[in-house]
Amino acid sequence: MTIWYTADTHFGHENIIKHCSRPFESASHMDAMLLANLAARVGPEDTLWIVGDFAFGPRAKDKKWLSNLFARLPGKEKHLVVGNHDGDATQELPWTSICHMAEVPDDSGPLAIGVLVPTARLRPPRLRTVNPSSW
Repeated sequence: MTIWYTADTHFGHENIIKHCSRPFESASHMDAMLLANLAARVGPEDTLWIVGDFAFGPRAKDKKWLSNLFARLPGKEKHLVVGNHDGDATQELPWTSICHMAEVPDDSGPLAIGVLVPTARLRPPRLRTVNPSSW
């Protein structure tokens, strides 16, 4: 079993493509590619951590759309570290756990994960970038 981390997927969010210079034609294209990339890495017995901002925009309020999206996430366990764009509908999905910060075992010792303000002086020494731009 491998533990995987990603953040700021922003499924369904059209404007994130422009704001973050993501190389996609539309939110649907982005969603399909993110899911394909996750499926290529995360195995059926693996653990997946979404570190904030799973989905955003009008579709993120549609419980049926969110449920279908969640069902397509790979891995045995799916955890959410709540971000500022993770509304009630996202938090009501059947996550293995939901938290605002977590400590996860790691080969080199415990790893604290949470949603951080992107300011250099606030970054801990073991910070790792896990959003889609780092794939």
